[in-house]
Amino acid sequence: LREGQPLALLEAMAAGTPVVATDVGGCPELVLGTTEEDRALGASGLLTPTQDPDATAGAVLALCRDPDRWQSASQAGQERVRAYYALDSMCEAYRRLYTRWL
Repeated sequence: LREGQPLALLEAMAAGTPVVATDVGGCPELVLGTTEEDRALGASGLLTPTQDPDATAGAVLALCRDPDRWQSASQAGQERVRAYYALDSMCEAYRRLYTRWL
């Protein structure tokens, strides 16, 4: 299984919904962050093993039963999207990349 950068996770995070995703492809980067600064925002949800519906259900229940954890993941997701995946952020990242390489 492979998921490069799931748009559904980005959309959920932007809307303030904590995510539950399998630990494949780009999901860990979106949920946990990629850099030290990004990881400092906190987890935007929970990761589960692939093909483990019990773990996935447990993760959903864990978030639903813990309002503080839900709020923390919600805030982290929104901040991560604003900081690294919003249009302005992406354009600036490409500008820096092209400036460095051209």
